[in-house]
Amino acid sequence: MFKCPVCSSEKAIVSPVELYLKADGRNIRFDGVPATVCDRCGDRSYSAEAVDRLQSLARDEAATHTEPLYVYAYGEGGGSSA
Repeated sequence: MFKCPVCSSEKAIVSPVELYLKADGRNIRFDGVPATVCDRCGDRSYSAEAVDRLQSLARDEAATHTEPLYVYAYGEGGGSSA
């Protein structure tokens, strides 16, 4: 039975999600990662098998494709004032 560690809700859905990680100095996006997503707060959890697969992909596999990643600072000190 599911119980969210953040909000204690017992309702969740299993859904493929995008996951962004930084590994070995590389920014990596994984598409279609199976996650259990809390219906109330959106917190995600991943099975041990999914985590193992992500680690293997990040370490050993060639990316299916690459694309530029634009990074923006948000909040105090983020960017210049015009």
